[in-house]
Amino acid sequence: MEKAEKSRISKKNAEIGDAALDAAFDTWAWGASIATPDKVEATLAQYRNGNSFDLNEFSGAATRGRAVTGLGALTFIVIQATAYGSLFIAPFFRVVLDLDIGFGQLGSCDGVCNSLF
Repeated sequence: MEKAEKSRISKKNAEIGDAALDAAFDTWAWGASIATPDKVEATLAQYRNGNSFDLNEFSGAATRGRAVTGLGALTFIVIQATAYGSLFIAPFFRVVLDLDIGFGQLGSCDGVCNSLF
């Protein structure tokens, strides 16, 4: 890989693709939005062995970084859906349809609610 790309990347205005930059940043930042010097040094030490480069370790670090980012996005969506459901959807069902979908006792059902659970 070094032989194939060295002449291209040695030029002054070499173009590096966005996907390559994203992969490198994801390995360095461990899925966070900031890459601190200690994280970068620890990650570089994992896949740099003297003058050699361990592609499998780099791929694993990139996968772990993307997985952390994906897990964070999924967690954010679940938290938002739960909050939106308990603050807006459940009270709407309770007041308008007399139906309790299991988010507590906000609102009223004119006596007893019909429960889904």
